[in-house]
Amino acid sequence: MKPEPSIIPRPATERYPGGEIRWTPAEKGSVFAGPGCRSVAALAAALLSRAPGRDWPAVDDPRGAFLRFELDASDGAYADEGYGLVVDADGVRCRARSAAGLFNALQSLRQLLPPAIETAGGLSSGFSLPFATVEDSPRFSWRGFMLDEARHFHGLETVKALLDLMALYKLNVFHWHLNDDQGWRLESRRYPELTRVGSKRRDTVIGGFGAAALAGISYQGSYTQDEAREIVRYAAERHITVVPEFELPGHASAALAAYPELGCTGGPYAVRIGPGIFKDIYCAGKDATLSFIDGVLDELCDIFPSAYIHLGGDEAPKDRWRACPACRARIEREGLSGEDALQAWLFNRAAERLAARGRRAIGWNEALNPALRPDAAAQFWRGGKAVMRRHLRGGRSFIMSDFWRAYLDYDYCLHPLKKAYAYEPVPAGLPEANVLGVESPLWTEWVADRSRLDWQTFPRLLAGAETAWTRRDRKDYRRFESRLVEHLPRLDALGVRYAPRAEWNPPPPIRAVKNACFLVRMATNLRRRAE
Repeated sequence: MKPEPSIIPRPATERYPGGEIRWTPAEKGSVFAGPGCRSVAALAAALLSRAPGRDWPAVDDPRGAFLRFELDASDGAYADEGYGLVVDADGVRCRARSAAGLFNALQSLRQLLPPAIETAGGLSSGFSLPFATVEDSPRFSWRGFMLDEARHFHGLETVKALLDLMALYKLNVFHWHLNDDQGWRLESRRYPELTRVGSKRRDTVIGGFGAAALAGISYQGSYTQDEAREIVRYAAERHITVVPEFELPGHASAALAAYPELGCTGGPYAVRIGPGIFKDIYCAGKDATLSFIDGVLDELCDIFPSAYIHLGGDEAPKDRWRACPACRARIEREGLSGEDALQAWLFNRAAERLAARGRRAIGWNEALNPALRPDAAAQFWRGGKAVMRRHLRGGRSFIMSDFWRAYLDYDYCLHPLKKAYAYEPVPAGLPEANVLGVESPLWTEWVADRSRLDWQTFPRLLAGAETAWTRRDRKDYRRFESRLVEHLPRLDALGVRYAPRAEWNPPPPIRAVKNACFLVRMATNLRRRAE
């Protein structure tokens, strides 16, 4: 008996009545592109041509076409990214009100096809599709994955491969963390030292959280602006928005190493070789810092057309500001209550710069402050739940990335697959309308290569994708794992080096021992920082 077809994330409604339609190379295959559907039809034609090794043209006449794409903008027909997909004896029909909806229909169709569709020549003898009726739309509009490339640089081809995988699972926001204490990864034409100096570090701490061993070699890497634009274009073709992050005022060591005059003490500063929360942050009292922030934001707006720009705002100790005459003078001149208010003032000033370019700011939840602009969104990751709930209830938009559920950078003992899947992003009793969506971050302190990246990310990112897309009442872990197992040959065909099933949910005793060791290392690290 054949297993039930597996579409991840699970659709809103799906029905498989039995029966199938088959295509053989003896037949002529074509893709009909209705008005406004030429782009998605071309993608489908390329997919269907590659695996069978036969040309599937995109055509303007629906008669005889195996696959048909049509837009339907009638009132109430489909949600913005929703779609309808029908497979029967007459062929395949995809309908939606938007190009994004049709693209999502194509991803579901792709998952109904055999995994060999992912490899050139893999379906040279043809293929069959199960009869199906799918009506679907996403729960959240923000379905994200965050890649930190400040700690480890992964490069153009890896990012494109990740975007391809994101598209397959209907993720639509790529949050790109391109600067931090350990490196600045994007060319700035106004501030060339950011990559000439800030993209390089003398060494790298290795061995995992709390370790002090060194790799013994220098490290560097950065993207040109043209490469970043190429990523933006590549993502847009897959209906993915790239949201860059410019960390301020903390996590600034790489920038300060390049431009020491932007710090409170003037340095010397160095690009950091390991993780941590460092006291040297941008000096909010200096006008040169404000000009620098304006310049970087202007360049980001020129490269990235996203509606949002992330401004960081987390883990920013105020030790230097308390001792800095320029920061003290700024607090007095602006009539601020103290250093926390100064951070809100600096964030608001940057957000105003973005607003003048038609953009909105996002900050990690540490940036939340009563004075924060109401149009600034927040990304919740840990701590401050009472503050988060108050802002959410008050109407502020949130992206949910709970450290204990959504983070991908810790092993499966701390964050097993079942726990990741159980994440409910909307706090009880609070309005779902103010939750933009869900994002799964991957911080890369210990993720040095593609193999490790895949192990950390997959299959947990698929759990995050289902949480972001699928209604809460449609989620079921046992069914998810069963569908996921059937889905693994597709990941194999795509070359994804995911964690094996035996590692997804470690037994409780093993989890308890490893997590206790992790917490001891964390406590030791925090004590060292305090000293």
